[in-house]
Amino acid sequence: MPRLNPEIGRVADDSIAQEIGIQVGDRIVEVNGQPLYDILQYQHATAEAALSLTIERDGERTFVEIEKEEEDPIGLDFKDDLFDGIRKCSNNCVFCFVYQNPQGLRKSLYIKDEDFRYSFLYGNYVTLTNLSEGDMNRIVDERLSPIYVSVHATDQKVRDMLLGKKSTPPLKPRLDFLTSRGIDFYAQLVLIPGINDGKILDKSLEDLQVYQPRLKGITGVPVGLTRYRDFLFDIKPYERDGARAMIDYCRKRQDEFYARFGTRLFFLSDEFYLTAQVPFPPPAAYEGFGSLQDGVGMIPLFLRDLNRILPRYEKLPPPDRKALIITGEAAGPMFRDSVLPSMREAGWPVPELHVVKNEFFGSNVDVAGLLTARDIRYSFKVRPDVEFAMICDYMLKTGTEVFLDDITLNQLESQVGIRIIPVTDSPKDMLRVFRDARPSRIRRTRSGWEAETLANGTEDRFHPLPDGPAENLKPLFAKPNAVWGKHRM
Repeated sequence: MPRLNPEIGRVADDSIAQEIGIQVGDRIVEVNGQPLYDILQYQHATAEAALSLTIERDGERTFVEIEKEEEDPIGLDFKDDLFDGIRKCSNNCVFCFVYQNPQGLRKSLYIKDEDFRYSFLYGNYVTLTNLSEGDMNRIVDERLSPIYVSVHATDQKVRDMLLGKKSTPPLKPRLDFLTSRGIDFYAQLVLIPGINDGKILDKSLEDLQVYQPRLKGITGVPVGLTRYRDFLFDIKPYERDGARAMIDYCRKRQDEFYARFGTRLFFLSDEFYLTAQVPFPPPAAYEGFGSLQDGVGMIPLFLRDLNRILPRYEKLPPPDRKALIITGEAAGPMFRDSVLPSMREAGWPVPELHVVKNEFFGSNVDVAGLLTARDIRYSFKVRPDVEFAMICDYMLKTGTEVFLDDITLNQLESQVGIRIIPVTDSPKDMLRVFRDARPSRIRRTRSGWEAETLANGTEDRFHPLPDGPAENLKPLFAKPNAVWGKHRM
């Protein structure tokens, strides 16, 4: 049996929990005589009107009974949402980003998570390959819907190759079981030129569309490749012509699905349009932006909301406000061609734009969320003459001010000589931070394994991370065919 750690992280003021004396650091060992494995079980168990709690403090246990209205919360948050620890992935996906990391990052960045509970809670994608019969029944019994499924290909041979396994559990029986019992799902296809596009993609879409309306959307995402693939599976990225062909294909399939189901069903992530250098579809074509967590429509939604919000602001920043937007190459054109001109047209002073090339992971990785502090530091030749700079808070580990390369926000501020303010992906938040020149109260909520910390509260290093340019970094694997030697195409 796994060791359970249902430790209380917060007790709400004026709550039932505070009234009966529960404290931060206590452990809820049992509810109604049953141990709890995660926050989902806790929520189900405490929805009852009459409860019995077994509380542990300093090794001693106390038994308390509670009577309340059904569904009323007790008023507790836990240190971690999974009391038995996160479930790890045993696949060796040929495109796995973990294997494409260099040595020296935070230990948590080498965790391959594959937990159906995080899929329901945070929209993390899972392959369904590690589910037991009990897990499948629990998803149905507790209505953990929707879940997010990494499909990649419905052809069994191709899917096995992509997942790096000789034989994975067939996907269709699992989808049949879940959807026939009322569970909705989103499907993701990480697309690789020449491997799971073309006829394989045709088959995947035909096999998946039968699950409509339980299937809420299919997302096509181009494979992401870092510079640290010397000894890994040989994969090529989508170039401009290939991305344009995929967009044309997507439009054709969307028309077919819309005529059949009244939904476009198949959507491409923003990276395809950026690579193809073609305009995005209109916001209405994203049908409510249901796949934002997969990068589908993030830029069109940001621009739509920005243009809605700008006219509402009457209090403007000082006309001489000097600030800097730091972003990656993917978002650079959006700010340059749309965001800054819209602000200027609305009578706002305009911040400067500083686009940073990702030297740490390589030029194929161009999203702002994967920029490191050293990328930003080395991108400045001279100290910019601004009051402050704004960065996307996806650059930082959730709930902290630490970049991917373990440099803190304060350290980077000292190195570049300017104040740096994290901003969420909300245009309203960006405008307020720029206008008021102070940090927002809004920060991202934790998601997935990012919330986990080691028992001693520190982050162990995989290897020492050398200072200096990215050329000094070493790949995680340093021997030929380290992971997928038997899966060459």
